[in-house]
Amino acid sequence: MKPKTRTIVKTAIKKPKTTYLASKGGKVAHEKNCPFAKKIIKKNRIAFESKTKAFNDQYKACSCILKDLKKHRRKSIKKKVTKKKPKMRTIVRTIIKTVVKRPRKRYLASKSGKIVHEKNCPFAKMIVPASVVIFKSKTEALNKGYKACGCIKEMNIKKRRRKAVKVKKVPVKTRTIIKTIVKKPKKVYLASKSGKIVHEKNCPFAKNIRKESQVTFKSKGSALNAGYKACTCIRKIKKVRKN
Repeated sequence: MKPKTRTIVKTAIKKPKTTYLASKGGKVAHEKNCPFAKKIIKKNRIAFESKTKAFNDQYKACSCILKDLKKHRRKSIKKKVTKKKPKMRTIVRTIIKTVVKRPRKRYLASKSGKIVHEKNCPFAKMIVPASVVIFKSKTEALNKGYKACGCIKEMNIKKRRRKAVKVKKVPVKTRTIIKTIVKKPKKVYLASKSGKIVHEKNCPFAKNIRKESQVTFKSKGSALNAGYKACTCIRKIKKVRKN
């Protein structure tokens, strides 16, 4: 079997190199397209491949070169000003809980009677189904004027004494709840031994402090208690939170 071949075509665009001109008797270097460069006689022309070579020969830059330098500086300043977002490391931890659902109790009473019983009570089973009144809780029955049976009172007494109650085992329904807790990286605050202002770690003023004279704090409160004042980087965060 012959191996399959694939042809890849790449187009590389070469930009024209900018050449710089100057005269032998002059002291200023120009770009090739500059009108002052076109006035120089061919005999007196000196060509340079780059600006640095012209500056090393002690030629000064023309206004056409200075415009390009200003544009380049503006672009570099814009790039520096754009603050990069700090890399946040998120730690995810899952917690699994099992919630047990127990069967709800029902309480029965008769329309002609005045006592409430549990569903499993023998007196409740003796009530005629036509005259049965069902309650979801004890409080409903007691609010309507019914009194509690001995089966309910015994359960209350046993609960108070914290004794185990023998109940028929019922199949338990389980429900799983999953929670995700995200831990954010703790902030560090820096200050200098000779200074009186506290900065955040990402603050440009904090980066200028030398390692020898750095003082680290785990929180703002510990720094302010030590007699340091808050930098504008810390105040801005407070204003944003208030809004």
